Amino acid sequence: MRQAKAFTFLAMVAASVVVLLVASGAASSYPAGSPEARLDAARAELISLRSGLETPAARLWLSRSVASLGWSIGADCWSADGATLDAARAGRCLDAIRVSVGRLWITGDLHASTQITEIAESVRDVAIGSLNAASPPPEVRWKVEHDIYFDGDSELGTDARLAVGAYIRAWKRLIGDTFTPVHVTAGAERVQPKLDFNAAGSAEAFQVSSTGGFLSRISVYVDPASTATSLVAGIYADGEGGPGQLLAQGSTPLAQGGGEWNTVHVPKTTLAADGRYWIAILAPTGGGTLKFRDRCCGGKGTSLSVMSLQTGLTELPASWSSGRQFGDGPLSAFGAD
Repeated sequence: MRQAKAFTFLAMVAASVVVLLVASGAASSYPAGSPEARLDAARAELISLRSGLETPAARLWLSRSVASLGWSIGADCWSADGATLDAARAGRCLDAIRVSVGRLWITGDLHASTQITEIAESVRDVAIGSLNAASPPPEVRWKVEHDIYFDGDSELGTDARLAVGAYIRAWKRLIGDTFTPVHVTAGAERVQPKLDFNAAGSAEAFQVSSTGGFLSRISVYVDPASTATSLVAGIYADGEGGPGQLLAQGSTPLAQGGGEWNTVHVPKTTLAADGRYWIAILAPTGGGTLKFRDRCCGGKGTSLSVMSLQTGLTELPASWSSGRQFGDGPLSAFGAD
């Protein structure tokens, strides 16, 4: 916990005008009844269960499961109706769902939870929808139906991990085992050594370089000590040594005390090769303290970070007004396609 930043925050509140921005579209929605919407509902239910778990380990694994599930929801692998998966990108979402269920299974309190069943049934609906839309040869259809109606359904009530695996196997028999590697376009997937924090409503931006390409998600490592209930992340163009205009932002709910990479999906944004940008993070006002990792403190970092002069924020401002600057970067965050 950095005392200098806490002092600065209090001084800024006392000396400046507080600007309250009303979030527009902060809560994501998906087509009602679709597999994607049901996955999102299961995620919300899991978050609500966290406080009732008895051990820190159980709460940590639930938080990690929620983070994995978040990777697969709102992603560009889904069709507009939230019912089918894009063949070229589905591997990302399906693998994230499989990991999410595996992490829930580690949490012994949740072995028989309705949320695991809801996740499995959502994947089942995707597999059945793909089967109904396809015309596979008889020998493939027989295997797919066996995966769904025998292997998957027989495990659904006892071991959802195996059921999810069977439904995913059925989908891949129909569509193919395709997987598009993730291309990191800004920042790096590295957990930095120092714990840092920002109070709710106070945003901070960290300087990053781009390798070029496009960005559709920003992943931020949320420390287990965090109490933030949601995360807003965005990317800014460079504005003469600090953040300039906002290019994209999004938000995701958090199961408090993440200890995991949490992914925020943002509108697809093209980044220039060797360009300088700023990744900004925020816990909306009233939503707890966001704790994260960076190089931190006293100028020991290798890149800059800057606080927003505005406080009481519920979303990132369209144009950044810089407050105090630090040499705390890099942040444990990266942008990817």
